[in-house]
Amino acid sequence: MRALSTQKLNPAVAIATTAGVGAFAVAGTAVCIYLENLVLLGVFWAILGGAAAFIAYRYVTKSGSTSLQ
Repeated sequence: MRALSTQKLNPAVAIATTAGVGAFAVAGTAVCIYLENLVLLGVFWAILGGAAAFIAYRYVTKSGSTSLQ
């Protein structure tokens, strides 16, 4: 695939984003467990995991990396 972007990943942005997503995941999990709703917990983690996989896939394809192909 052709690289769409040649920008490098800023480490400060990566750390801040990881911390934010982590806090969101912990808070969402805590709410689901507090409400004792395991179905909602499964849906929450499925959506969060799917979004993370999509973003990772999009980043890898934009960077032009061929090591995963």
